[in-house]
Amino acid sequence: MQGQVDAGYDAWSRFDAQMKDLSAFKRRIQYFFSLNSAINLFKRAIKSAFDTIKELDKAMTETAVVTDFTVSDMWK
Repeated sequence: MQGQVDAGYDAWSRFDAQMKDLSAFKRRIQYFFSLNSAINLFKRAIKSAFDTIKELDKAMTETAVVTDFTVSDMWK
């Protein structure tokens, strides 16, 4: 009878250890994807800011062409 109890305890211990490993793996995956999402969000924000500046510069250049202002006057 004691052998069956020990076998049951050993099986439960292995199962518990596997569940803890799986839980730790799940946390690492969630951390990776949250970090990856933050990096992608930062990259999109930088690209958007850069594109906005390019559009603004283009608009100012076009305005300078049809007015008496120079591009440097427009940026002041």
